[in-house]
Amino acid sequence: MKKTKANAESSVNNKKFSCWCGSAELEYFSETYLKCNACQTLVSTLLGNYGRAELNKKQAQFYGKSYWVDYQQQELGFPAIDERARQDLYGRCLYWLKTILQYKLPVARALELGSSHGGFVALLGWAGYAATGVEINQWIIDFARRTFSVNLLLGDLTAQKIRKSSIDVVALMDVLEHVTDPMGVVTSCAELLSPEGIMVIQTPCYPEGTDYRALQSAGSPFLRHLHEQEHLYLFSRQSIAELLSRVSVRYIAFEPALFAHYDMYLVAGKKPLKKNSPKRIEQALSKQPEARLVLALCDLDDSLKDTEKKLAQAETERSVHLSRLEEYEMRLQASDTESSKRYAQIIELTGHLTSSEKDRAATQKQIEQLNALMKECEADRAARLEQIEQLTAWLQKSEADRAARLEQIETLGRRLDEVDRENKDRFAQIEKLQAWLKQSEADKAKLNRMLQELADKRQ
Repeated sequence: MKKTKANAESSVNNKKFSCWCGSAELEYFSETYLKCNACQTLVSTLLGNYGRAELNKKQAQFYGKSYWVDYQQQELGFPAIDERARQDLYGRCLYWLKTILQYKLPVARALELGSSHGGFVALLGWAGYAATGVEINQWIIDFARRTFSVNLLLGDLTAQKIRKSSIDVVALMDVLEHVTDPMGVVTSCAELLSPEGIMVIQTPCYPEGTDYRALQSAGSPFLRHLHEQEHLYLFSRQSIAELLSRVSVRYIAFEPALFAHYDMYLVAGKKPLKKNSPKRIEQALSKQPEARLVLALCDLDDSLKDTEKKLAQAETERSVHLSRLEEYEMRLQASDTESSKRYAQIIELTGHLTSSEKDRAATQKQIEQLNALMKECEADRAARLEQIEQLTAWLQKSEADRAARLEQIETLGRRLDEVDRENKDRFAQIEKLQAWLKQSEADKAKLNRMLQELADKRQ
């Protein structure tokens, strides 16, 4: 039967649900989860259908061979258990080990709850820890023993004969969200923990205060953890801190999670946490042959991460260079377009200049004819001598100006040859050409007026 918001709210009202923290202030979150407003934990509605003992029994059956062989491959898309056991050694397990080494060096006693294929227990042992695991199904214990020759215990943690305050490292990797009684589990872990011991926890992280629709709209990867049959409690940072504080594990360091987009990862202790230097870690892993292999694996992982970081930086730089190259290409295209326009303007002005030169030559011929005519008329135009002398002086000045202009034209010709190399000079040349053309037109107009005046006087 499909659960609705009304069904869920009805269940809350009937007090079928309560959070691990004891609060009954639960509200509808999704069809399969309620949210505790007191501590910001998501609570699976499956908890309202079974008693704790019955649910523990069902879990022991559920996490058997079919879960590890069929369910994880077909439903969750994980590799086969043999392949995953191999991949996890240099992946998740190594990542977890490097964190533990920062806070607790071997030789120390380590206990992992929910050891799965046993790869992490094996890696801890190779690094020099006295490592033991706990699982609730015999099939996966047999697989771990057969695959890694590790020491795994069967059953609930409370059923194990482990001396209190004797464990230096308790690891709960993707475990806490599966248990029916988180408070009971962390209480047992805290009792087993030595005074200087640490808990290392990885679990999905609910972004506290965010509703289901907001997570859907954002496409949050956290939503893939809403498996009510497996994940009975989904903690936020607020709720995990509250859970640990109730068992006097108050000092917490949130480390970067391997899958930070949906997990949280933390180290916690009863006393302030202290980190080991890389030198101390190297010394601790150099005492045994197997630990040296683990050290080499850590070095290789560091080298790989450094290479990945450099590759990411190179890719970023490549993107920047590519963007700049595209920008330069666009600017070059724009420059070519502008150069073509300027070249067209120069050709047009050159045409005007050629036409002006032809007009100037015709004008020069007219001036020569005028001089000849003026010589013939000098004898009988004595009264106009002063005017003619003024005109002659003006013409001489005009000749001098014309010679200067001819020189300027020659200079322009040389500059036109250099126009392809000196784009900045083109605008100045164009302005000079336009000024010269205006002056030439003015000269032509003046000469035409003078010719007309002389012609009128002859008549």
